[in-house]
Amino acid sequence: MKYDDDYGSSDFCSCTGPEIVNDISNGCRQALLTEYYKATMKMLEAGTEDRISFALINPKESGVNVYIRRIYAMNHSVLPLSLITYFAGKVGGNIEIAEWIRNTNTYHFREESRINVYFGRNLLLKGCRADARSSVPAYQTAITDINGEILIAPGCSYVAELTSLILGESFAAAVSAEWWEEPVR
Repeated sequence: MKYDDDYGSSDFCSCTGPEIVNDISNGCRQALLTEYYKATMKMLEAGTEDRISFALINPKESGVNVYIRRIYAMNHSVLPLSLITYFAGKVGGNIEIAEWIRNTNTYHFREESRINVYFGRNLLLKGCRADARSSVPAYQTAITDINGEILIAPGCSYVAELTSLILGESFAAAVSAEWWEEPVR
């Protein structure tokens, strides 16, 4: 057996057992341990200086961690739009509740998501920190494939916000999301 002073033994490890790889986006793991959901908001028309927001809010008492899989930003106008995502402490303003939330996991029988999904124009975001920025071309859908890399712990929120890239122009857009919920251990 050779030995390297910096790295230890240079021979293969004699460990027993299979190599364990943990991929949070693994479909089997999600099906066995979690609930998988999709939600969308109704199409909103926005004025010249409006912002359209879509918020996933995990209440403190939810008992679950939320892992975001994808965010879809749908642009239904001739203008390019700016998509900014935020981690937000609190969300307020003229909020509407998203009604189109569905459980897509047939393994479990719990139907309702434990998080709240809201949307609206010009929502007030308090204690927010920008996560990412991108653009959505005219009449296209931008898919942000997060694949579980963003965790919304109990008491936290994640917001996707759309604004026009051309000042003084109105637009129409919608946002939807996919996520899974895993019990807090």
